Amino acid sequence: MDRGDMSAGVCEGPAPELPGVVDSEAILVQSAEALGELCSRLRGCDAVGMDTEFVRSRTYFPTLGLIQIVADGGVFLVDPLGVDDLSPLVEILADPRLIKIFHSCQEDLEALYYLCGFAPGPVFDTQVAASFLGYGFQPGYGSLVKALFGVELDKDETRSNWIKRPLSESQLIYAAQDVRYLPAMYSILGQALTEQGRLSWAREECAALEGEARFETDAACYYLRMRSLWQFDRRELAALRDLSAWREHEAMSRDLPRSFVLDDKSLRAVVRDWPGKLADLAAVEGMRPQVVRRSGKVILAMLRQARQLPEEELPPAHGRPLHTHALKAAADEAKAALDRRAGELGLPPELLAPRKLVADMMCDLFMGQADAPWKHITGWRAQAVGESLLRNLAERHARQRQSYRSSDD
Repeated sequence: MDRGDMSAGVCEGPAPELPGVVDSEAILVQSAEALGELCSRLRGCDAVGMDTEFVRSRTYFPTLGLIQIVADGGVFLVDPLGVDDLSPLVEILADPRLIKIFHSCQEDLEALYYLCGFAPGPVFDTQVAASFLGYGFQPGYGSLVKALFGVELDKDETRSNWIKRPLSESQLIYAAQDVRYLPAMYSILGQALTEQGRLSWAREECAALEGEARFETDAACYYLRMRSLWQFDRRELAALRDLSAWREHEAMSRDLPRSFVLDDKSLRAVVRDWPGKLADLAAVEGMRPQVVRRSGKVILAMLRQARQLPEEELPPAHGRPLHTHALKAAADEAKAALDRRAGELGLPPELLAPRKLVADMMCDLFMGQADAPWKHITGWRAQAVGESLLRNLAERHARQRQSYRSSDD
């Protein structure tokens, strides 16, 4: 079988009696000519189903091993390691009129972002759609296929090596299965969302996943993702900021995971111990000798630089989180009220009111920000919750905050 030929099938499709499921044999695309033929077919489509397979265990950037596409009645497996120029496909993905159907799209969009230079959109995520329709919170692809079509998928190739060539027949079958049900899912779930008046909700949630800010790395701000920053003073935060930014640039330039350059635990320990010499750095808990040999002088120089920064150039301190009994009680009460509302709507509580959202809202209310519910619960969530419940939450917890403060006086 010539796997570079657009006419060559590589695996069997599902039973043809399943309505809407693309049951044609998958075609492996491994040449520029074959990719050109595929892109010609895609130009006339309104929507395409997509998935990606990639490897990232030892690199900073994901290494694409396969791009699966289902459209125009066919399943296509594009080999990015076999096609030198993927720009025709990138051009197709840039079309804002073409809906891209994924299941759990976050990692796929990130991998495609590094390929294309943008996050392909608009996206219809079948996992998001199903979460609005009673299939549970973030159902897996296999469980959704079983629920909708009664088919049990084989997941044996989930962790296989997608950059090793040639790909095995079982890998190709698995890859094809991961997209061939997407068009039917799109039709079934889209119709159900429309009937329940929730299509706009799902579109809004999907659009939030497309934001390129999710994939763009601001090295200077990466330290803000770390936990318990309140444990560091302003000068230590400056060192943490600069060292994490250095690590980010180093990881990108060497295409290595951050932890291969310097893991978070060691990074925090360096700032905590503030070593002045290479021997001191080597003694930091968890510090690997190869890090000291390669980057020790740079790390020490950055610590010295942070020590000399004027006060006005230091980042702001992070206040200790409010872990008061009153705040926890208020957050639990608000979460319970929102969970009840989710139950009334038949939505997973985690979808309507993620715990972090509730915690942030309650913290702001206790800090005196009366608009906290409207700041944190916006868009479709505000519509689903209802203004009366939001107002009730704000008023009730404003009274609790006042009572809490009065008891401290």
